[in-house]
Parts: sequence; structure tokens; C-alpha cells
Amino acid sequence: MPPPGFLQDRARRWTRQPAALPLGLGAVFLLAGLGWAPLLDWDENIYAEVARQIVRRGEWLALTINGQPFVEKPPLFLWELALSFRLLGVSEVAARLPSALNGLAFLALLLWLGRRLADGAVGWFWALLYLAALIPLAFARSAVIDHTFNALMGAAAFLLLLYDEAYGEWREGRRGPARHRALLTAAALSLGLAVLAKGPVGGVVPLVAFGAAKLVRRRPPISLPHVLACGALSLGIVAAWLGANALVAGDTFLRRFAEFQGLLVSRPLEDHTGPVYYHVAMGLLGFFPWSPLLLLYALKDVRRPLWAEPRSRTLIALALGWIAFVLAVFSAVQTKLPHYSSSMYLPLALLVALALGELLRRKAPVPRWIAGLFAAYGVALGAGVAAVPYLADRLARQAGIALDPPPAPGPLAYAPGVLLALGVALGGGWLAQGALRRAVVAGVVAMGLFMLGAWRVHLPLVAAYNQGPVLALMREAYAAGGDLALYRNVSFAVLFYGGREVEMLHSYKFRGNPARLDEPGLRDMYVITPRRDAPRLLREHPKLRPVRELGRLALYRLPARPR
Repeated sequence: MPPPGFLQDRARRWTRQPAALPLGLGAVFLLAGLGWAPLLDWDENIYAEVARQIVRRGEWLALTINGQPFVEKPPLFLWELALSFRLLGVSEVAARLPSALNGLAFLALLLWLGRRLADGAVGWFWALLYLAALIPLAFARSAVIDHTFNALMGAAAFLLLLYDEAYGEWREGRRGPARHRALLTAAALSLGLAVLAKGPVGGVVPLVAFGAAKLVRRRPPISLPHVLACGALSLGIVAAWLGANALVAGDTFLRRFAEFQGLLVSRPLEDHTGPVYYHVAMGLLGFFPWSPLLLLYALKDVRRPLWAEPRSRTLIALALGWIAFVLAVFSAVQTKLPHYSSSMYLPLALLVALALGELLRRKAPVPRWIAGLFAAYGVALGAGVAAVPYLADRLARQAGIALDPPPAPGPLAYAPGVLLALGVALGGGWLAQGALRRAVVAGVVAMGLFMLGAWRVHLPLVAAYNQGPVLALMREAYAAGGDLALYRNVSFAVLFYGGREVEMLHSYKFRGNPARLDEPGLRDMYVITPRRDAPRLLREHPKLRPVRELGRLALYRLPARPR
């Protein structure tokens, strides 16, 4: 006979165990190997260089890059990077660590939110699905704003939903006011910090999502005093920084931030364009390997019980409202980039988590045709990933960016893709057998191992073609004791890895001085330009002399004036 309290202790252990697995997997797959690949142009090097300048100059309010004001993003995430640099030194690991730690903290929050909003199984599925989706996992391991930004928006939206429940319970006399006040305060803080991370959309998306939830859950009515209090606190956070920034730098940030946002909306910058369905396609690809599981909503036995239950109906409405708003807004924006719509992976993961939770409750398997699509998707993408290192030179030659000699793939360059294909295929088999938890863990482990492999194999390969030539030419110029300019070419890697300001000409990013290519200075001036722009460069600046070509780039030199 078991000793007294045995069943209670066992229940507590099972309550802890589901949380331990997602957090343990998250710690490994988010934190391991962050320094295995260089920071990639543009975004990682932009934010790392701004943070490096914060530490170097000691100026935390008026941010700069390349000697000019940085006005494209608010400062919250950049402050995190700068603090990491200050504590750990400037490195790839220190640049990527804040996003990874934020991702791990948000994983814990998802476990808690899922348990509060639905049940422990939904929270467990939700956390793991979001952890191991392709773009969220890649962004969480990168020195980019988006994973932190999306986490803050998610916290705001779902804390508002919990506040709404607690406020209704207080109005019915079933609970005191402390809980709904604390939740509203936490939601308001999250809203303000989301705006401080990337801009006004950080406040709009959670409010739209919460509004969609209120369309199906009318009770309790919205409290005007609570709306005003939430708005005052969240806007107060943003206003405090804007005011402090204005005292130091005037209206530069507000004015030029608005100009930059207008450019993004009105025309495709840097040729980042795409069809109107671009973000729909990115949603399906970026949610890999879980995208086929959205087809569970085609099953009446899944869809109807979830819509009939008030709490899951509210969550579905919030998720659909969030996704629809993001797709509508960013499909209209002319500049098309994957991270613009990356917040929708959080509600997509919630939808799949709810469906899997319903199947788990009924002890039902995933239909074989959906499980088969899941496995086939994994095998197809895994095979493509395995082939990329061996096809890179051929693809680069077709794109006109070939290197001589080309980067050689390592002896196990195929391994990340093979592990991905095998793991997802195994997960598909378990889905069809009804072993849902085991299937999800298999998919998570496959994605985690693939991502670690990508940091070892694929990202260094991307860097070799993307920024390898410009960094090689930069080092050549600096080794010769010269200065550097970029003509019709922008690279932030030369700023972060070179540690110097660089004249960048004919780019909306910087206000360069073309006259520096015409009048010799105290040192040689080296100029890097795309080979296709070399004839134009020589027409405009005939004193330049060719040095050599590398990949798609060419290096020229303006000799120093005689001493």
C-alpha cells in the first residue's frame, strides 16, 4: 500500500514534469552554439553595431550608427544588446544572448498562460510548438528584435484576456479586485514595452486581437476607467523615453522614424518585394513543421467542440483576429520581409495546440492523411536542406555571386537536413498512432538539432557569400593603412567587424559625401562597389584606380596626396 501523500506527491511531480521538458529543450536549443556563426547582414549587424556604439560612446538616449542618428527602431532591444556587451564583451554570443534569454522566459510564460487560459496540456503543446517553429526558433537565436517584440505583444494580448476573466469574476463577487488590477498593469507594461521595442504596431496588434476576442465574449463589458488607466501607463512608458530623447536630440527621432515608416509602406526598399500572398506563403513556411496540423480544423470532431466551449472559442477568435489583421496590414505594405508578419506564428501555434489538446482529451489520433502530409513536408524540406551545402556553388554562379575558390562543405554537411527529415517523419508516425506528446517532442528535437546544425553549416555558408567578399576587401584596405568607402552598396558587417566609420554613398540609409572620392586625402581611399556599378563609379570619379575583384564586388583605390 502506498504511503500517505503518495498520490498527491505523484500528481505534483506530473505537474512539474511537463514544464521541465519544454524549458529544458528550450535552454539547449536556444542557448547552445550562439557563436558558431558570424552575425549576418543586415539586421544582426545593424543592431549589434548600434549597441556597440552605445557602449563606446556611453550615450543611451540618442542612438547612432556610422556617425549618424539611428532612427529606424526604438531603443528597448538595443539597450538589452548594449547591456550584454557591457557585461560580456562584444561578440556574436553576447549579441544573440538577449533574444535567446527573452525566448526562454517567454516559453515559461506560454506554459503559464496556456494553463490559465485553457489547461496544462494546451500550455505544454503551445510552448513547444512555438519554440520549434522554423522562423520563431531562428529569430530567437538571432540578434534581431522580432522574437522579443512578438513575445511582448503576445504577453500583452493574453494578459488582457486573463484580466478580462478576472474582472468579470470580480463583478460577479467571486474574487477581489487585486488580481484583475495586477493583470491589467502587467498587460499595460507589456504594451508599452512592445511599442518601445519596435514601434506603434506593438500596441495595435494586441489590442486588435483582444478586440476580436471580445466579439465572442461580450461579458464583462469593457471598463472605460480601466481603458484609460491601461493607456496612460503604456503610453507613459513610451512618452518617458521620447521626452528624454527629445531633450538630447530634438525631434530627429520622431520625424525621421515617421519618414522611414512611410518609405516601407509606399515602396519596396532594397528590392524586398513580393506578391500579395507573400505573407500567407511565409506563414506556412515559417510555421514549419507544424503547418499541416492546421488542417485539423477541417475535422468537425475537432472544430465543433472547440467552438462550443466558451474559453476555447474566445482563444480561437483572438488568434484568428490577430492573424487576419497582420496579413491584411502587411500584405498592403510594399516592402515584403518575413519578420514583418512573424508575430502570427504565436496565434498559429495556439490554434494547433488547442486542436491537439482536443484530440488528447478524446484519446484520438491525428488522421493518417494529415500525419502523412506532416511527415512528407518534413522529408521534403529536410532533403532540400541536406542538399544546399553541395549545391551552393552552382546556385551562387547562377546568381552571379560565385567565389573562387568556393566554400567547401564539411564531411557531415548533410546531417542537419537528414536529422530534420527523420525526426519529423518519426513524429508523423506517432501522430497517426495517437502518441501526440511523443510526436511533438520528436518534431521539437528534430527542429532543435537542425537549427544547431544550421548554425554550424548553413549560416557560415550564407555569410561567406553574403558578406565574406566585402569583409575580405575591407580587411585588405585597412591592412594597407587606408580608409574605406562603399559606393551603391551597403554593409553593416563592415561597421561591426571593422570597428570604424565608413563612407557609404548613394544609399537612403546614410548621407554620404561623394567628394571624398575626388580629392586625395592623407591616406589612400579604398572604394568597394558592385561590379555592375563599376562603369558608373569610374565615370563619376575618374581618379580611382582598380585593385581587384572578388565575388560580385570590385575594389578601387584613390591614392593619397603626396606628402
